[in-house]
Amino acid sequence: MSKIVYKYKVLILGPPAVGKTSLLHRFVEKEFKVDYTATIGATFLIKEIKISEDKSDDSTAQLSLWDVGGQHSFRDLRTTFYRGANGALIIFDLIREKTFDEIGAWKSEMHKTLMKDIPFVLIGNKTDLIKTEGRKVKITLAKKFAKENNSHYIETSAKTGLNVEKAFRELTRIIAENEGGIDVDLKKVKAEAFFIKSKVKRYIKSEGYQTSIDLLDGNVLNEIIVSILDKAISNSKKDGRDTVQPEDIHSI
Repeated sequence: MSKIVYKYKVLILGPPAVGKTSLLHRFVEKEFKVDYTATIGATFLIKEIKISEDKSDDSTAQLSLWDVGGQHSFRDLRTTFYRGANGALIIFDLIREKTFDEIGAWKSEMHKTLMKDIPFVLIGNKTDLIKTEGRKVKITLAKKFAKENNSHYIETSAKTGLNVEKAFRELTRIIAENEGGIDVDLKKVKAEAFFIKSKVKRYIKSEGYQTSIDLLDGNVLNEIIVSILDKAISNSKKDGRDTVQPEDIHSI
């Protein structure tokens, strides 16, 4: 069986020189670039990762990762890259307090541009410099901001790789739950799958087909499943719900 691949667009946001590009390259290419070059507009890379830690679940996310320039002079240009985003990492520099003070403005810009809230993870970067430069942003303040904005807070180091993978995976998990790429209630998923299979089997027998292969050749099976799900969604909407329950499928 081929794996399911969900495609998500992720924004990498934050003030200039907080390490956005370095975090992106550490995650995608497993390397740290010392030289700093300002990102003009936006650049992007693509990486696939597994959504769930469950070995039996092959669901994969293809992340389109957009590194958006932080300079104020690029503001009008960068907002054009926000369209269609599913989530974001908003990054500040742990040794520059001013960058944390600007995080609220970045979140507001994202909301204003997209005209809706999307999930984000707050990132405090450059933990490797705390020992020599001193921490300028308290963990309690960062966690407070994250909590007030229904987010998560993670501290990273693009140089050492600390928590970089964790940050992207956490955001992917949240997006998947939000977008429907993963259902945290596995029992419900299995129940829905059981009822769908039952409906398909009944259809196969009623139409005189011998095996499901006969249906696949004519692309009929997909049409049946889509039809069943459409009716189930309609049933759930009639009850004022935005999620499909097993009984919605069972009643078709």
